[in-house]
Amino acid sequence: MSAAATNSTDSALLAQLRELARHVQRGSQLPPRLLDIEDAARYLGTSDKAVRKLIASGELPYIQRIPARSPYLLDLTDLDDWIDRNKTRAS
Repeated sequence: MSAAATNSTDSALLAQLRELARHVQRGSQLPPRLLDIEDAARYLGTSDKAVRKLIASGELPYIQRIPARSPYLLDLTDLDDWIDRNKTRAS
């Protein structure tokens, strides 16, 4: 293979690697929308136990990929809605 062909192949490979790195980086910048109980508790500033109680009482909806088997996942928008519903303002 000639030097020009090798340089062309190397350049094409390098361009593909840069594109792949860009996609990986962009994907890592997406914030998660679903949180496990521990992260949801941290987001709400409360305990895991308190989040479980909110789920059990029906105040927080949840997702389970496999019903009754997989961990609870909570949607950030539901957590934000719960925060908005439970704000107290001084009178």
